[in-house]
Amino acid sequence: MTIPIFFEPSTLPLKEQIQISQGPQIRAGAADFILQAVRANRPIKFARFNDGELGAILRNTERISRGADTVTAAMSEALHRALSSVSPHALIGLPCPRCFPHHHEESEKIRSPRSAVTFATAMQNGWPHFFRNQLLRALTARSDGRVFWVGKAEHQTDAIDKVLGYPLNKVVVPARNGFSEAVTTIESLIQSASSDDLLLLSCGAAARVGALIDKPSPKLPSGPSILDIGTLFDDVTLGVQRGFHQTSKTVCRLCAGNKPTPRPTLKALVHSRLRWKRSDAPQTKESPLDK
Repeated sequence: MTIPIFFEPSTLPLKEQIQISQGPQIRAGAADFILQAVRANRPIKFARFNDGELGAILRNTERISRGADTVTAAMSEALHRALSSVSPHALIGLPCPRCFPHHHEESEKIRSPRSAVTFATAMQNGWPHFFRNQLLRALTARSDGRVFWVGKAEHQTDAIDKVLGYPLNKVVVPARNGFSEAVTTIESLIQSASSDDLLLLSCGAAARVGALIDKPSPKLPSGPSILDIGTLFDDVTLGVQRGFHQTSKTVCRLCAGNKPTPRPTLKALVHSRLRWKRSDAPQTKESPLDK
């Protein structure tokens, strides 16, 4: 079966595209495609199934989401259904075959051959600060629809609000062992949201399932765009730096680029604005976010 390629050629600084098994496998192109869809207010969904989610599906790990969620049979089944589903406008991130070869192999057995896939770390490895700055620029330029942040109560989104120039609509879900409640909350939000709205999900395993939920009837208008952003903003919203935020480590050649490069530095919030620094980032005109 021919798999539709939903991506446009990448303009981000990675030279080659790869193919793993079946279907379009895009490294930089996936991040670029997501950004272009947000800028143009086109429908887009992104769900990340990395080693933790595959461990939960295979039931060979007890806790995922950095220890926040205990794996249950219901969670395992829900993640399996989501990974095997085909959702309109959806892009599914899979484990890197070099970093997690067994998990990648199992994910390829489960996911539909009709789904468009990329790496689960498409937003993170190699350029997290560049990607999120570009995402915030795209959100700043949006003229239609609301932007929702679905996460735990501890998430402090004030700095992001200041960058955007408008407040995110914050929806609180449990921080620990709240998988089913969080999925239900996301589902209810999707039913009430419009196609112009965008949901940013930072709520662990529930985000993987929630990002692929569709409106219940084809007669209803299409649902909102949904991005499973994971811990991309944790250093800003929680004051916690994850491994991919740090500069002292390099990233995998395969899931981050054509060669290992240092992770970009996180510039402090200066005058309540998010900045980025990356020596090999493409040169762009100054954004209002950087003034």
